[in-house]
Amino acid sequence: MPITKFSLYPHYLNQISHIFKVLGCPARLTILKYLLDYGPSNNKQLVEYLQLKQSTVSEHLKQLISIDLVEANQQETSMIYKINVSVWQNMPWLTELFDMD
Repeated sequence: MPITKFSLYPHYLNQISHIFKVLGCPARLTILKYLLDYGPSNNKQLVEYLQLKQSTVSEHLKQLISIDLVEANQQETSMIYKINVSVWQNMPWLTELFDMD
């Protein structure tokens, strides 16, 4: 079996690396800030705010959901996205970063 960069390091370090990779995008940080400031929102609201294509915003949301920072819930005909409060409570350093403005 070939050695991969993921097999060289403990699983938890790979997970942390993935979190930072996802957070390394300004558009994703802007989505998080928007959800923190304005609360649960649908894709259309985020598209209007970010001025990005709907497919691009959906991909960013998918990445944020993959690290559990955002939750998606079906509400009638659209998905509603919100901050996953239980995860944010375990990451006080992240909350502090968004309180700096």
